[in-house]
Amino acid sequence: SLVFAQLVLLANRLSIMSNRRMEAIAFIRSAMEALGLPLDLQERIIRYHAYIQRHHNVEMYDSLLQGLSRDLLVELKRFMFGRLLNESPILKDLGEDQTTKVVQAFGEIVVSPGDTVIAYGQPGDALFFV
Repeated sequence: SLVFAQLVLLANRLSIMSNRRMEAIAFIRSAMEALGLPLDLQERIIRYHAYIQRHHNVEMYDSLLQGLSRDLLVELKRFMFGRLLNESPILKDLGEDQTTKVVQAFGEIVVSPGDTVIAYGQPGDALFFV
């Protein structure tokens, strides 16, 4: 009965998450229609939000990272960015202290196709890995 209860709880959570996603998309659609956005722009915005909801749930990441000790946060980021740290020619040979400092500065951003990330001639204040 414990396993059944856990399955029911999991199903309820999945249903709630799905309902929240659908509600968020409905609000977004309503706002775009109220603004009279062109259909192609509306579709790009919907695809962006659908991607974010599926692959980069900001609330989930915030909940995961919130309140972690410095050491736990570094360990988590080392796991999340492990492939980059191990395979990047400029990062793979860093020492332990240097790697820790780099990892603490790491963050993720999501951009849409066509978004400007860097512009030629503009001063840089960040390093991007794709």
